[in-house]
Amino acid sequence: MQIAVEKFSEATVGYRENKKIAEKWVRLFSTPYFMASACQDVEGVELCGTLKNVVVIAAGFVDGLEMGNNTKAAIMRMGLGEMKAFSQLLFSKKDSTFLESCDVADLITTCLGGRNRKCADAFARISGKVFR
Repeated sequence: MQIAVEKFSEATVGYRENKKIAEKWVRLFSTPYFMASACQDVEGVELCGTLKNVVVIAAGFVDGLEMGNNTKAAIMRMGLGEMKAFSQLLFSKKDSTFLESCDVADLITTCLGGRNRKCADAFARISGKVFR
């Protein structure tokens, strides 16, 4: 939605060996309001997009249970640490990938307003009323 109305956004293109092809994808997708960047860590880029959803659901529960922004920040910080540890244990993900838009930026934005956060928020609010 935000990209469609030309609000600044960014994305990460993961590649294995051929940096020239990755740079072509970056040029193809980049606009004044959408910045693409390349990262030589395909598994890391994919894991970031997957694992962040676990943290996002926890952030949604925090919102639904009205536990506050400090708790949500702690969940995000600890979740990022767990994402890093898991990724490095399984795939030796590069440390630099965690600073790409596919990881920390995507985690933050999705914890603040993503679909999975909204679903977990609603579930916690409804379940709280049902079980009280």
